[in-house]
Amino acid sequence: MTAFPNMDPVPLPDAPSEALRLSLHAREHANCFSSRGTESGGLGIDYHIEGNQVKAFWTCGADKESYRGIVHGGILATALDGAMVELLFGYGIVSRTGKMELRFRDEVRWGESMEISAKLTDHRHPLYTLEATILQNGKKCVEAKAKFMAVEGGAAQ
Repeated sequence: MTAFPNMDPVPLPDAPSEALRLSLHAREHANCFSSRGTESGGLGIDYHIEGNQVKAFWTCGADKESYRGIVHGGILATALDGAMVELLFGYGIVSRTGKMELRFRDEVRWGESMEISAKLTDHRHPLYTLEATILQNGKKCVEAKAKFMAVEGGAAQ
């Protein structure tokens, strides 16, 4: 078994930076499906840093429906994954999703606003653990827990 080098906690900034998130997004993620505009076939989610989290408010259209009136679970998973990646960009980290677990607690209706958020819960470079949620009408509808691995040479420069 191969051990990962440097598995000690790495100091991170006290809070993620919106400027750093935007810079790394432009460099690494400009064509991302979750945040690319709807006119280019993307979901058009506008993530932003708010305190120690990434947040977005998004209303999904009927074209992303699975069961009648309900947003497809894969679309919701994509939205949560995108939020977690964008938060890591705010910390200056370029990474790849290693593992993501989802719990669907309630249906998410298209045509109604939802709040997407993500937060960092643990870090031992090169591994980062995050949690993300989707709320709609004040109810927690979807939860995600994920592990991301930093990409060598992918940090902010």
